[in-house]
Amino acid sequence: MRFRLGLFIGLVIGYVLGAKAGRERYAQIQRMARQLSRSEPAQQLSGEIRSTASRVGGQLESKASEKAKDLESKATRKAKDLESKASEKVTQLTQAVRNGGTDDGPQAQS
Repeated sequence: MRFRLGLFIGLVIGYVLGAKAGRERYAQIQRMARQLSRSEPAQQLSGEIRSTASRVGGQLESKASEKAKDLESKATRKAKDLESKASEKVTQLTQAVRNGGTDDGPQAQS
């Protein structure tokens, strides 16, 4: 029983001291991170990163816009081509119906 009580007390003391040391170390790390982020080299690096990101973002926007325009023109050409083919087919079928169903296309099965 004495062993268990001693073990329990040791664990409690270790937990309390560890938690206190952990909080202090965490606070120290926070202070160091704040100091680092406010330093001149970190500010310069941050500015360079923002500038590069802005420039690259502009380039991406430009390229995406170009590709969208290309796709739009291709889709428009394809739609006009399909419309033309459909119109030709309708004309052929209309003529075939007028001629009594003698088109060169497939015949309906009876």
